[in-house]
Parts: sequence; C-alpha cells; structure tokens
Amino acid sequence: AISAQTPQNCGSGGASPNCLQSRVAPARCNLWAMGAVCCCNDDGSKSEVVESMPVEPASVGLIATATPEPAEVPPKVLITIMGARGLRDTDWKPAAGNMSQCRCEVKCGGILLKETEALCDTAEPVWMEDCKVNDIADDADLEFFIYDKDTQGDHLMGKAVLKAEDYTLNGFNGQLELEDSEQAFVRVKVKLANKDLLPGPTPEFTMCVERSSMEISFGLHIDRRDGIMLQILKVLSGPFEDYNRDAKPDYTLQVKDFLGIVNGFSGSADRMLEELKHQIKVNCVVRRAVCVNVIFDRGEAKLPLDLEFCEFQESIHADYLVIKTVGDTVKPIGSGKNHEKLYPGDRITAVDGSNGSCVELKEMLEKHNGKVQLEIWRPATGYAHGAPETCARHWSYL
Repeated sequence: AISAQTPQNCGSGGASPNCLQSRVAPARCNLWAMGAVCCCNDDGSKSEVVESMPVEPASVGLIATATPEPAEVPPKVLITIMGARGLRDTDWKPAAGNMSQCRCEVKCGGILLKETEALCDTAEPVWMEDCKVNDIADDADLEFFIYDKDTQGDHLMGKAVLKAEDYTLNGFNGQLELEDSEQAFVRVKVKLANKDLLPGPTPEFTMCVERSSMEISFGLHIDRRDGIMLQILKVLSGPFEDYNRDAKPDYTLQVKDFLGIVNGFSGSADRMLEELKHQIKVNCVVRRAVCVNVIFDRGEAKLPLDLEFCEFQESIHADYLVIKTVGDTVKPIGSGKNHEKLYPGDRITAVDGSNGSCVELKEMLEKHNGKVQLEIWRPATGYAHGAPETCARHWSYL
C-alpha cells in the first residue's frame, strides 16, 4: 500500500537516500533520472514509484539540416506570348450565338511548341503565357499563328515569323507584324538562358526643353480637356521640334503623346499648362499614346449611354470624345481584362470604324443599338485615373 504520508521527490542530483529503489533495485532508481516520482516513508519502509513523468530527451549534439532543393535549370529559350492587336475589322463585334475564340500557336519547324488559351469575343486578345523550350536548334525560326474559332470552324487570322538571327544572339522583346497585314501585330518576348531579357518598347521618358526667350513659343498645340494630362495635338516650329531633330526616335515627342508631369507638377492639366506658358525651361515626363479597340455594349438606343464626356472646345480642333465619367452599367465585353474596359480620360476616335467630330461621334453612339467597337487612345502608363494599379501600364509595354 502507498503511504499516506506526503511523498518526497527523489531530488535533482541522484536517488533519495530513503528511496527503497536505491537500496533494493538500483536499476529501478534510475527511473528518477528519467522523471519518475518516488513515494517513501520517513522510516525508509517500502515505497513505490507512483508516477513517471516523461521529459525531453537530452541533446546528443546532432544538428538538423534541411536538404536544399535543386536549383531549377533555366530553359534554353523562354518564349512569352503577350498579346495581339489590329486583328479585327474596325466594325467587327461579337455575334449572338456565334462565340469567337481567339488563340495563338507557336511552332518551330512545323512542330507545335505551345497553344495558348482561347479567349472569347475579344477585339484585342492578351494571353501573357510562357513556353519553355530546351530542344531547339540554334538556327531555328519561330512561327506564331493566330486563329479564330467560331461555329464555322477555325480561321487563320495571321502569321508572324521571328527569324533565328533576330533572337538567337541576345533574345527579343517587341512586336512582330503579321504577314499580309499593315496594322496587325503580335507582341512577343524571347529570353535566352543565362542572359537578361532585352528591354522592350519605351512607355515613357523624360525630356528637358529650353527656349532662348519668353517671346518664343514652345510650339505645342495641346488638349487639356480631361483635366489630368496634356495631350499633344501638333508639334509646331519651336524648341520641342528642335529637340526632336536631335533626339533618338524612341525619345521624340509625337502627336497623341501625353505630358504627365511638367516641372514636377502632375494631376492638373491647368497647372502644367501654366508651367509651359511662364517658364523658360521645362522638364517633362512624356507618356506614349497607345491605341486600343474596345467592345462596348451600348444597349438599346433609347437608353442613356451611362458615359459622361468632357465639354467640347471648338478651339482645340480635336476630332475625338474625351470620357469624363463611366457609369456602373458599363461592363467590359470579352475576357474582362483591364485593357478592355473604359476609363475616365479615354479618347474615343472612331465608332465602328467611322470617324467624325466630337458631336458626330456622340450622335453615332447614342443612335447605336447593342454592341459597338470603339477605337480608344490612352496613355501607355498611368492612363486609368480611377482604375486599379494593375492597369497602370498597357500590356503592349510590359
């Protein structure tokens, strides 16, 4: 029987001298060192081990090391199919009951390397899909085929070829014109193993322009209707034209480009215009203009557009509409990606392929029923005044 007296722990340096196990069964007394609790009578009479308390095993000096995962070997060639533009007729739009599915195939020597996802009812397909290739000859051309599939079957929309000499030395980062087309392009990146990707098209740059006196005009015809940026309508004789004459083509100011910052001021077209009027020297951040084709479901002609436009200014002589606000009922058609949406500041330059004055373009939209294709111009960077960060740069400049 267990003694009713208060049990004594065997201590921390060895077996208790009153512990029966220390006299009768020394091996059992080692239980104390493993966390056993002994009950002993004061007179040294029989006691029993009543509890065994497990303890953490002592360290034996082993160091645990994680097995490193083997480093991934980069492919010999990494191809990225970004997207395509200019594929559709200017008056094309999705037809009811006849879904259009656009995809791109990458081939080398007739062998299929990659087939992208098929995107539905889009005027400007954007895939951004990678293709890793290891078994490829050093002199192999890459072919890009763009297909459109509907209820009538597959239709080849265009083909582009990237010659071996244009990518096997340093890679490639740019657009390829589709054969038998003057305005259709596919945007492609090709990165070689152990080499950095080449820089792509320049979406924005800084230029510093100075005039010799305040009496000389900078020579810019500008639209400031969106209230945020200044858009270039004409580059006339003056300091900016002189600057263009000496600059590299990628860093010249072009018609339709946007001034996003002037002498550190941004977000106010009026404030930037004041700098151009009253300063002899200006530092400007130029943002390239990019053309986008967007499918807009206008709804029934009797319904309001749910688009508000900036006030017309006859003195500007600009034949396009500037969107001021976009209502909640305006939804993107197609894949629903950011470039297919309408944003404040967008310039509508054509409706179903037809151009016209601001008044005429607005009338075309109001009288239209159902879906309509809009030609939009917007800055390549920072174009979405109230849009998420994910669309801060157009896909063709990523």
